[in-house]
Amino acid sequence: MTRKTVVHLIHERIGGVGGIQRFDLRVMNALHEMSEQIGFALKVISLRDISPDAQVPSSLSIHSAGGSYLRLALLLAWTQLGARVEHVFVGHAKLVRCCLPARLLFWRTRYRLFVHGVDVWSLDPTRQPKKISRALLDFTVDEIISVSRYTLQRMATLFRIKHSSVLPNAIDMEQSEPVRAAKTGERRERGYQILSVSRLDSHDGPKGIDFALRAVAILRQQHPLVRYRVVGDGTLRSSLEALAAELGLTDCVEFAGRVSDAEVVEAFGQADVFLLPSRKEGFGIVFLEAWKFGLPVVCGNVDASCEVVEDGRDGFTVDPLSPQEIASAVGRLLDDPALRERFVAHGRQKLATSFSATAFRQNLRRLLESGS
Repeated sequence: MTRKTVVHLIHERIGGVGGIQRFDLRVMNALHEMSEQIGFALKVISLRDISPDAQVPSSLSIHSAGGSYLRLALLLAWTQLGARVEHVFVGHAKLVRCCLPARLLFWRTRYRLFVHGVDVWSLDPTRQPKKISRALLDFTVDEIISVSRYTLQRMATLFRIKHSSVLPNAIDMEQSEPVRAAKTGERRERGYQILSVSRLDSHDGPKGIDFALRAVAILRQQHPLVRYRVVGDGTLRSSLEALAAELGLTDCVEFAGRVSDAEVVEAFGQADVFLLPSRKEGFGIVFLEAWKFGLPVVCGNVDASCEVVEDGRDGFTVDPLSPQEIASAVGRLLDDPALRERFVAHGRQKLATSFSATAFRQNLRRLLESGS
């Protein structure tokens, strides 16, 4: 009897930088582990190549389409010709069109699309061919798997969703919490530090760094030594630097640019509060990273951030368009070391129970078995 096969289609570069890239890698590695436990064959087809730094099992066979959507569609159809494919996990909405030929030929295969946030929020079903049409999605995809309920709700306003599931993102906890850079008293003397980690590309304005800067300007009235570090780079950086200068913050704001993973960890270790008043989070994995490295969180209250951060328990969720509200929340944390510690403790407990790598694998396995 032919062993059943699961196919994982990946759009981004395997092992590349970014939330979707990390999610793809986590799914791929989890499916590989399950394939050995349950006994199915796993085929991975990637639109792009593999990063040299990607941690990929040596026994896993990955086929690259060399950046060609047509080649990826042919590889998928060819795979289905030679194997009994039960599930195709589609890693990005842009790959749905590549599934159409195989869908026409192999009706019994179940197609399940992972969605994250702006990758589907921005889709306009009334515009074709610029965006994926409602008809194509309805015909090709059997189930939507979202990292958050918020993304599902946003998507439901654009498309008819027949079946859906939520698969929350996760974070590895193997690395222990770093030692804080200095004691509370020492920090009060040299100034507390606020940290944001975010891309600064042209479409990342809703991440809210501009409103964070305005909040820092307000905070300086009560905390004159407060400092603000922004880790990340992109085309918005120059305009944000100009805003910092306009607000008189050049002496206390640092735009660190794109840094290494080790430097990111160091930045978390040196900070006191993590701030990202975003309006575009499809999940908010950066908040998990903040808890992992011992930082309380202040985030926006209008997107999926609220599914990760519980206001008043493991962070503050605030109006992302209100510098005064942002400043007030950060100020409360700076003034209350016990509150910071309590938020972090609750956040790390949530990591262990809901957002661990183990929980992710268990959730994915339930999804796989529920669709069999």
